[in-house]
Amino acid sequence: GDFSELGMSFSNPRVGTVKYGATATPVIIFGGGYDDDKDDNGNANDDEGNAIFIVNAETGALVWKVVYGVSTGAQSATVYHHSGMLDSIPSDLAALDTNADGNIDRLYVGDSGGTVWRVDLPESATDLRATTWVATELANLGRDDITPVTNSNDRRFFHRPDFVPSVDNLGPFDGVLIGSGDRADPRDITNDNWFYLLKDRNVVTGVLAGSPYNHQDYDSVNNTSGLGDITNTCINDTACTADLTNGWKLELEQPGEKALARALTTFGTVFVTTFLPEGSAAEAGTPCAPSEGGGRLYAVKITDGAPVNNYDPTDGNAPSLTKTDRFNTLTSGGIPAEVVPIGNYILPPDLNPESTGGRAFWKTYWYEKNIDSL
Repeated sequence: GDFSELGMSFSNPRVGTVKYGATATPVIIFGGGYDDDKDDNGNANDDEGNAIFIVNAETGALVWKVVYGVSTGAQSATVYHHSGMLDSIPSDLAALDTNADGNIDRLYVGDSGGTVWRVDLPESATDLRATTWVATELANLGRDDITPVTNSNDRRFFHRPDFVPSVDNLGPFDGVLIGSGDRADPRDITNDNWFYLLKDRNVVTGVLAGSPYNHQDYDSVNNTSGLGDITNTCINDTACTADLTNGWKLELEQPGEKALARALTTFGTVFVTTFLPEGSAAEAGTPCAPSEGGGRLYAVKITDGAPVNNYDPTDGNAPSLTKTDRFNTLTSGGIPAEVVPIGNYILPPDLNPESTGGRAFWKTYWYEKNIDSL
């Protein structure tokens, strides 16, 4: 039926309302899921999971979906075809209300082939889904950028991107922050993974993304779609040789290091954890005590990826920062989880975008029976 593209349902639904008529419609939004064909052949196109679904939360009826299609012009009110929708989407989606009227009007999500998608859902008083709701490729950072797939470009996204409206010297942009890592094969130590800031400069819903960004280094003359590589530069705000016009990329340098959690941006600082599998240079086991793997917590400035703290204990009281100050090595084993915000702020709607000038947090309370007193 309407959901024949469903794969393994890894994607947690996002809840909200969309508006394509006189009143808003309550919906759940989720990715198509995971296709385990990816476990065997990273070069193959997926035949399930390569979809984005919007479903009526009260009736279960399909409101709209993005699926693979040779012609991106053959659209209807409920189905949008895109020739680039080749890879399954196990990730949660970032669902945004960019004009603060209570309705979801834009989505971002990464897929298992390294593409980051932008979906525009502009609101209307009449049904214009067939003509105004669209999906575009914001960035091709994996196999759709350079083929065939190798260890150097098999980048996969399993977790919801963070979204941060911001501004630089070229004007406003919507920052999309996302890290790659194959959660289906966490022990792999051969693939090269990266963390990205993508500057989406079409900040109005309905103004579509232009040519997709790619993983190549930005070149203002020959390659206007690349990203600035900050791995070995931008250690402080005054020494940054990378061109950050389209955004930046940071290599996760340890063998097998991968981002297996969503990033959190607060007050201009990006926090993200990474996993170091057993066998990486930084996380080796012993004959008597095999390693469960380790982790890192990165804290960098959204502006240029410069370290926020002097995390590297080998620096001592060194007056200048180095690139190892971008992260703190975690002492616990296993896969690190995402960073959780805690603060004494008014509860905001879940759909409100956050700015680098400050982020609203909210408290979460719980009660453990026979443990906590009322």
